[in-house]
Amino acid sequence: MKIFIVNGYPESGKDTFIDMCLEYLGNNGFKYSTIDAVKEYAKQIGWDGKKDDRGRAFLSDLKNALEKYNNFSHISVREFIGRTLYTGAKNGESLDNYVFFIIVREPKQIRALLNEYKNSKSIIIKRGLVEKKEYSNDADKKVECFTYDYVISNAGTLDDLKDIAIEFLNEAVKN
Repeated sequence: MKIFIVNGYPESGKDTFIDMCLEYLGNNGFKYSTIDAVKEYAKQIGWDGKKDDRGRAFLSDLKNALEKYNNFSHISVREFIGRTLYTGAKNGESLDNYVFFIIVREPKQIRALLNEYKNSKSIIIKRGLVEKKEYSNDADKKVECFTYDYVISNAGTLDDLKDIAIEFLNEAVKN
């Protein structure tokens, strides 16, 4: 089992890169973002679903409150990985080939997950145009306040990114 903790600025290509990796991995690849459950909670209390500056700040504040209350990101990732492994084992699948991509935006939570999952690695997706913006919340402002194991440059076409994803998998997963 391999676990990669992924971060990057908004619109840097995190989901696109991961989806390209998952396409290559097939049923052995899994994606989870710690913000997904936060978005569901936010909708229940009135968030309109817009990821503009106001919406991003709200999601960031809500996630920070959940982190302070019960270490939300860590618990939700642990539950996702546990459920996935349980289902795979129940189906008789080889769990050694499983690859998890976990999108986590905050350096503190990235460090905590890397500490819990000892063989995990961190990835930052970089795309120059989006890194020059002013951001309205801590998650976006602190993207580069961490030293990542892998830096993926999303500076070309989608085909270029797909080639980078396959090269990454051959280097980081297949070895």
